[in-house]
Amino acid sequence: MGYDESVGLFFFAIVPQRKHERGRDGEVVPKMSIVRMSTRRFCQLGAGAFWLVQLAALGCSGSPRDNPAGGSSSGQPSSTGSGSTSSGNGGGGASGQGGSAAGPPAANLPTATSNCPTLKNGTVSFDFESDVGGGTGGSGGSGGGTVAKRDVEIRMSSEADKKYGPFVILWHSYGQDGKTAIDEQLGSKLLDEILASGGVVASPAADPTAGSGSYPWFYTLGGEASNDDLVLMDQVLACAIEQTKVDTSHIHTIGYAEGASQAAQAAARRSNYIASIVTHSVFFGGAPEQDGDNAYAVMILHGGTGDTDGIDYEKGSNNYAGYLTDKDDTTFEVEHLTVICNHDLGHQVDAESLDSSWKFLQDHPYGTDPSPYVKSNLPGSFPDYCTIQE
Repeated sequence: MGYDESVGLFFFAIVPQRKHERGRDGEVVPKMSIVRMSTRRFCQLGAGAFWLVQLAALGCSGSPRDNPAGGSSSGQPSSTGSGSTSSGNGGGGASGQGGSAAGPPAANLPTATSNCPTLKNGTVSFDFESDVGGGTGGSGGSGGGTVAKRDVEIRMSSEADKKYGPFVILWHSYGQDGKTAIDEQLGSKLLDEILASGGVVASPAADPTAGSGSYPWFYTLGGEASNDDLVLMDQVLACAIEQTKVDTSHIHTIGYAEGASQAAQAAARRSNYIASIVTHSVFFGGAPEQDGDNAYAVMILHGGTGDTDGIDYEKGSNNYAGYLTDKDDTTFEVEHLTVICNHDLGHQVDAESLDSSWKFLQDHPYGTDPSPYVKSNLPGSFPDYCTIQE
């Protein structure tokens, strides 16, 4: 059917007329009346109204935004804890999924220096540019260094392609490996929770050339022999950003014993992007901070007087807590919210504290300053042997 008025169909509409009448309170209001209009006139008015609505919508809302994981009431993607709003694509990868925009600036995030392997759940071998040839390999790298290879235990699920989840790197102690680090420092319950949220967990194999084999990591005692372990961490993170959805506001590191020392070193030397960390039995030999303004939060756990293994880890943990909270006496430029816990179980990872340590990381995304614990103290679910370092 066309729009010819000769068809004889008419529509009725309520429209304001120029005549006015008095309202109940005496004000002048437009008088509404019913008028008859032809089908052609009705369609013309309808089309005009449609386009006005579309233009208004564009003017108010602009272009659609890519909001990771739909967002939660707290502002973070639903897989993580409280923090800043996460929307849009960011990250350092030139291709692939990219990281969320709530984290550090894209310039702070690493980019891959060698070809990335396909990430999968299991053992993955990574190429990275080594300054000493740590690991296997030996060909020249694009940056002039030696391309080394190192195995890394990766834990991820198909949710990493769908949700913006955390990236967590764990460092094991002497005599252990990546698998035991994941088992002891996270446990199956927390691991399942992280993977279901879209997270990626990585735990590198030790460098066989670090400390002549005495220690698994070059920076265990703060030495300056090689940057390899951190370059490997950069590479793994860069590949995760390229291939999965990484919530870059939640990049965390955890370690036990020598691995705890490595985590503390990694936090300082990669404070451009580290959000918060957890250490179990730490000894800290000092380190320069990459970004002295990033007040990343730290949770320190130790086993009391029996926490020894050639090193007094009770003393080491208390000293590290003192360094973090007394910027005038260390190389730290800002004070870091520090929670210290004495589980008094000797030299081991305290399984009871794992849920609390993960909540601590969730509650401290990148750039959280001040900590939510400053006003409300520690959550009630935390063990009673945990306190905020004064």
